Amino acid sequence: MTTTTTLPHLRTKHSNESALVEAALRELPTRTESEVRAHSAWYTEYSSLLEAKRLAIQQWKKNKQLARSQQLKAGSVREGDSESRRKEATGEREKREQERQTNKEKLQAWKVQQEQKRQEAENARLKEEETKAKKHEKETIRQAEVREEVRGYQERRERERQAVAEQERLRRLAGERELQLQAKREIEQFRERDMREVAERKERDRQKEAAKMEQKMRLDKLKEQVVVRVARDPERVLRPTSGWQERRKAMEREKEEGGGGGGGVGVGARELPRRAYLPGDKD
Repeated sequence: MTTTTTLPHLRTKHSNESALVEAALRELPTRTESEVRAHSAWYTEYSSLLEAKRLAIQQWKKNKQLARSQQLKAGSVREGDSESRRKEATGEREKREQERQTNKEKLQAWKVQQEQKRQEAENARLKEEETKAKKHEKETIRQAEVREEVRGYQERRERERQAVAEQERLRRLAGERELQLQAKREIEQFRERDMREVAERKERDRQKEAAKMEQKMRLDKLKEQVVVRVARDPERVLRPTSGWQERRKAMEREKEEGGGGGGGVGVGARELPRRAYLPGDKD
């Protein structure tokens, strides 16, 4: 469906110009609003010219009919009058032909003007589309640059995050190593302290043992100085002690001094009770 056939059909449904343009744009999606309005203006002028032509023809027919009626009423027409009417009719035809030619020239001029307007509108549309295309291209490039900048920013943030995470990991690792070294140093200190304590305890035990040994040796030396070792003599326990011998001598002297008599009773050494032998007693 073309613009020439669509607009006359739509004019029968829409008397308002805006409603007509909206309906034409729906029916003709390939046409722009400026093209539809230009064609509507051309069609309006064209319709006016056709209407003027129709009225002119109608008036001519009316005048012709009126002239014929007048001729019939007159009954006869003189030759001069006939020539005059013929000239008048010829002039009328020439006038109508001139009007038709004028209308044709006006219509042609209007078509040329409308074609120029259409061409200008088409050029403006193409220029506008070119401007929109350039603007769209610039916007596409700008968006691509923005996306690239955002991607670069995200990559930098990710690298910074990884660097911070790596630094934190190294810091934790260094802290763990420091704690391990500190724990190792403390363990070494505890071990050295324990070894010192063990060595000191061993030294104290050794000194105590040495003191005990020294004390024992002194006691042994003292015992050796006090105890008199004698040879084992079983008969020694049966022999009278030195004190008893001295006593017996005294008794014998008393007996001799008493005249050998008296009622003294002599007791043998073997008959006297003896005490047990003690170490250290002298014979």
